[in-house]
Amino acid sequence: MSGFQQVKSNIGRIVLPTRVGWLSLFLVIPVAALLLQLLFSRDEQVLKIDNKLKAINDIRTLQQVVDLAERLRDLSAIVVYDRNSELDDEYSRQQKSLMVKLTELKSDKAFNGNNPIYELSYPLLLSQVQSSRPALGAEFTTPSVAFEEHQLLVADLQQIQFRLADQGGLFAERVGVFPDLTYLALDEYTALTSDLGKARSFGSLYLRLGHVPSDGIELLEGLYERLMRQNERLNSRLQKILETNPALGSQSPFQNLPWTLLEEAAQTLDADIIQSADLETPWRNYYKKISRFMVQASVDRDQILSILQNQFLLERSAVVRQQRTYLIVMIFIFFVFLVIYILDIKATVGQEKVRKEKQAAEEADKAKSQFLATMSHEIRT
Repeated sequence: MSGFQQVKSNIGRIVLPTRVGWLSLFLVIPVAALLLQLLFSRDEQVLKIDNKLKAINDIRTLQQVVDLAERLRDLSAIVVYDRNSELDDEYSRQQKSLMVKLTELKSDKAFNGNNPIYELSYPLLLSQVQSSRPALGAEFTTPSVAFEEHQLLVADLQQIQFRLADQGGLFAERVGVFPDLTYLALDEYTALTSDLGKARSFGSLYLRLGHVPSDGIELLEGLYERLMRQNERLNSRLQKILETNPALGSQSPFQNLPWTLLEEAAQTLDADIIQSADLETPWRNYYKKISRFMVQASVDRDQILSILQNQFLLERSAVVRQQRTYLIVMIFIFFVFLVIYILDIKATVGQEKVRKEKQAAEEADKAKSQFLATMSHEIRT
């Protein structure tokens, strides 16, 4: 057979592995399938965590708008009762700041991300801000009505925060510190900032008027009692959180317990207004005092969300490390299988070569023996 014919005869020839090669292949396939399944499941986990991180970041960003809306709300009760150019200008500036912030967020594509929650909410929010005004269209509008009308905007913004949390899956968490921090930041703080806002708004109003009407006394005393009860309930909840998650004790705002913010706000309300005989505290000073409590509450809330965000970042890093481990294991297993397969094929080719050489030798011996037998027969005859 010529060299060309020998090469042609080898074209398309497949060298099959031995039992060792087949066994290694059958072991690798299910292990590789399992690792692939784990790898894809980790991809889903990473996606869910990214959704949670996006939701927390959006909630923190939107809180800036909530703070502006709360200041506009608390100022409205004062302006509607005592109209003057200074307060009207202050209200207009606050309204403009809120409108500018909402417009910036609306045009921020990275923030919106084609989220239907924003697309459906922006027209309503912008309309609410544009239509808000101190007199609210009626000369006899009371401060309470003005406050509640502006509270609708604040409630709508807070509702968006809850929807973002639900959309991101924050309320679906049932393990570890996640549910405690989520409800603390989104539930407890929504209630306490509402009462702090009333204390700031109506307390400032009565100090500006120089007296507290009969219905105002009942309102302020109710606020004082609620703030004290909230302070007790909040610290009790914080204590339970720290019992199950002691590591939080080294992070702000959990370092200094018990929290006294609500108690101090209630005592300020009591000392400057409820128990004051002449209401001598300037209303601007009182407004700034309660504003500091509200700013601190907002900072604490943001720090809690930051802790929650960091926890999810740690969880994401752990999942990504698992993905890398699975990928490295898959590459290693494939490399080991490839080495085994190559060695097995080489062994198979070597065995085939030895077999052919042996067969050729046997055929040569047979031909030689047959030749000698033929020659011996010819000589005898």
